[in-house]
Amino acid sequence: MEWISVNDQLPNDGEFVFTYRPLAKESGDKEYTAQKFISKHYKNKSPQGVEHGFDRWCHPTHWMRIEPPK
Repeated sequence: MEWISVNDQLPNDGEFVFTYRPLAKESGDKEYTAQKFISKHYKNKSPQGVEHGFDRWCHPTHWMRIEPPK
């Protein structure tokens, strides 16, 4: 699996993905976390003023699909 920049592609609506949020530590949150992408909420704003559609406060810069175990 590879990291995908949110500038290149966004997850499918309703998809849970693993995300990297480099500025999350500034608010005491984890840099790496699973999140749900909800396109109708794409106007959420992080503390840094970045609009995003993920279900956490801090915005991710990269994400990857979560694959079920084999």
